[in-house]
Amino acid sequence: MTYDNFTIKAQESIIRAQQIAGGLEQQNVDTPHLIKGILETDASVSEFLLKKVGVIIPTLENKLTEVMQK
Repeated sequence: MTYDNFTIKAQESIIRAQQIAGGLEQQNVDTPHLIKGILETDASVSEFLLKKVGVIIPTLENKLTEVMQK
């Protein structure tokens, strides 16, 4: 996969998502991995935006962990 068309932060988020999936011994990177990767890479911006639309961050993180472990 080439990352040339992505911003640096997007590249970092994708790499983090791959690390998360690998850490869980999962071969595929799915939406929950990407969301968690984004949250971990640039928490200030992503958390600000999610809170603006009413997302409770700890609840989201718990649900992501739950989904990824299935």
